[in-house]
Amino acid sequence: MPIAGCAAVFRRDPMFALPAGTESIEQAFTADGLDLTAFASFTTQETLTTGRMGILVDVPPDGSGDPYAAAYSAEMIVNWRTRMIGSDLVLTRVVLLETAYTQDPDDPWVEKP
Repeated sequence: MPIAGCAAVFRRDPMFALPAGTESIEQAFTADGLDLTAFASFTTQETLTTGRMGILVDVPPDGSGDPYAAAYSAEMIVNWRTRMIGSDLVLTRVVLLETAYTQDPDDPWVEKP
């Protein structure tokens, strides 16, 4: 559900300054092809709604292709740990709630966790 004020944050499309050679991620920032502007809007709305969210940047399992971002809502971040390293507070552990679905071999329209 959109929240009041979120649309005002994105009255204009944001401008991104990406390093040379990484411009393709602006068009497909997530594994399912969500562009960077839509991802920024979604993450802003989630943060304004719950006060926090997580973004994990990963690469395809075989190491080929571009890196991509995955968003985790506050409810999916079940635990974390930080530690002081020098004068910096560093995130040292994150526990995420994920669910993988498999297709029912007897019914192609049913997925089971």
